[in-house]
Amino acid sequence: MKCAIVVDANILVAELIRARGRELIAHPAWELYMADPAWEEACHELNKRIAAMVQKGVFSQQVGQNLWADALSLAETRVSLISYEEEVRKTKYDY
Repeated sequence: MKCAIVVDANILVAELIRARGRELIAHPAWELYMADPAWEEACHELNKRIAAMVQKGVFSQQVGQNLWADALSLAETRVSLISYEEEVRKTKYDY
């Protein structure tokens, strides 16, 4: 049985950085969803956080680039985007 979860940008980014988080995201029991604007924020924050970790010496530039590529690929594969504007239009008159 699958569980549908709408994820926030900050949570997704934090989990994509952690190895255990990437395992959870990849797990087939989860159906992950995110609004379009949150996706854009997540991509920006992922790059920013990884760059900060490289700058602090947490890992090398190469490891950071690999992490970014792997994390983004996983997110693109596992997170389904929801059109925010379309959902607002659908629910605007549902009183």
